[in-house]
Amino acid sequence: MKPDTPLCPSAQFDGEGANVFGIVGGDQHHRRIIYLKSAIPASAIDVNTFEGVPPGEVVRVAAPCAKSACAHHSSETSRCTLAQRIVADVAPNVEGLAYCAIRTQCVWWAQEQAAACKRCSLIVREDRLPSPAVAEARVPPADRLKAISAEARQADVP
Repeated sequence: MKPDTPLCPSAQFDGEGANVFGIVGGDQHHRRIIYLKSAIPASAIDVNTFEGVPPGEVVRVAAPCAKSACAHHSSETSRCTLAQRIVADVAPNVEGLAYCAIRTQCVWWAQEQAAACKRCSLIVREDRLPSPAVAEARVPPADRLKAISAEARQADVP
């Protein structure tokens, strides 16, 4: 992966170019991320060590931004609407910024700066008990869901 590739900090564990940059800790009331000194390829991690827990509950993963293939991407503004909603709707849970191995390439950082970083540890890809604000922020805009669904249907046509 090129060092200037924009990274989504809420990527799927098994996605192309996926790298783990943090370990999820705490509970739904006191969520925290233990940030790694450097990101490691998700493919290098044995998911059996998670003992049946989905990787998205255990680790934070970054991968190249999917742009228009993502339900959170705005084609009009070329911005991540998930980052926008998180900053607008979720209260920060830290005052200062922790070290982050992906910050220089992070889409959320590039777009929302420190405001996104101060909420980052609250975002877990597969969170069974997110706070109401996080649960609301995670819902993609309806028009993007329709567009992604239509594109998927067209791709299935022989």
